[in-house]
Amino acid sequence: MLVQDWEPECVYDNEHGYRDELTRHLKHHLEDYEYVGKEDGCVSCDIGIGKKIGIELKLHLNKPSDTDRLMGQILRCIDHYPAGIIVLLLGDITSDAMQTINRGVKKLGLDDRKIKIIRKLVSGKSNETARRRTGPGYGAVMNPDDGCNRVVKEQNDLLENANVFGRNLL
Repeated sequence: MLVQDWEPECVYDNEHGYRDELTRHLKHHLEDYEYVGKEDGCVSCDIGIGKKIGIELKLHLNKPSDTDRLMGQILRCIDHYPAGIIVLLLGDITSDAMQTINRGVKKLGLDDRKIKIIRKLVSGKSNETARRRTGPGYGAVMNPDDGCNRVVKEQNDLLENANVFGRNLL
């Protein structure tokens, strides 16, 4: 399975970096699909595949409110993706959160054919990694030798240009 086999190149501070990287990975492997990309709207998942499969990413589910919000998103989205939803849990997920999700999925009457939950641990690459600011909403722990620089170079350039532009306005 493409989502399960995917390994992030970087450790990001938020879901946006993982969503963008996973989207690129899926587009590369699913060239024949009519659409693979970021979804918009209040009843859509983070990524859509052919308007049939939704992928919802969650990073660090540690609080009951995070788990409740995820269950609400699943409930709102399930009818919009006829082939089902993949929930990709990244990072620190408490055992209570996992139990709540599994109970919630069963309560909704969903099974493995309609919803698939994948859990991936993400961690820093090494002690030599350096935190780099990669623009609003983007954060990554990066090692210059791990290939992540190419992923965020444009975002860094945009941020730098915005900062210069902002200083010129003051």
